[in-house]
Amino acid sequence: MVVNRVAVAIVAGAAGTLALEAATYADMVLRGRPVSTVPQDAIRRGARRIGLRGVAGDEPAARHRREGLAALGGIATGLSVGALHGMLLGRRSRLVVDVLAAGGVAMIAGNAGAVAAGVTDPRRWRVSDWLADLLPHLCFGIGTAVTWRAIRAEAAR
Repeated sequence: MVVNRVAVAIVAGAAGTLALEAATYADMVLRGRPVSTVPQDAIRRGARRIGLRGVAGDEPAARHRREGLAALGGIATGLSVGALHGMLLGRRSRLVVDVLAAGGVAMIAGNAGAVAAGVTDPRRWRVSDWLADLLPHLCFGIGTAVTWRAIRAEAAR
């Protein structure tokens, strides 16, 4: 049943999102680095382009809205990539293919808005920047693919 397959895939995407967030916050703890402002900066630029004053401004409420929108955008991306993963992969593909596909698509989807807004340019990233982005997205791929397979295997019993 398609609805069931999509629901399972969304749950897998949620597990992947949790894994990505945990890896990101662990990196912040280990390296003592601050939270990235790239998602909020991309939202600010987009809001300025379309004239959303309550989001684009410098006042605290606008900053808080951008933080909330960035977090919700990350969740939506993770759930969407999970749903896509469940619809396209996971049947007969190898686990490593599932992990890399889910992680790669999540990384592209997660960065596309910021790249399009001109807030970041992966061509200018240092090795540490790539690792800070690759490793959490790899964790997303692992969380999504393993959860997808576990739920599907249980359902097949």
